[in-house]
Amino acid sequence: MEDLLATIRMRPRVLAAGAVYLRPMALGPIGQGTWVLLEHQPQTPEQSAANPVLNYQTATPDYFHAMGIPLLRGRLSRQPTTLRQSASSW
Repeated sequence: MEDLLATIRMRPRVLAAGAVYLRPMALGPIGQGTWVLLEHQPQTPEQSAANPVLNYQTATPDYFHAMGIPLLRGRLSRQPTTLRQSASSW
């Protein structure tokens, strides 16, 4: 993906390029979904159905810049982070 975006960025008149998995709000509340399971909770279908589902979208770092969406607070991720690095920044 980065090679493709780098090629697009080199084209004349391209100011920014980014990508996203599924356009936001294009098809309603969809994206990557995963079940929330608490530590030590039994992994049964019944327990999974009782827990909330986490729905998220993935985007390349320059997606918001390319779409003209300003950051209102917080930070944009420029480098891939591990779960441990992410948790330490909360």
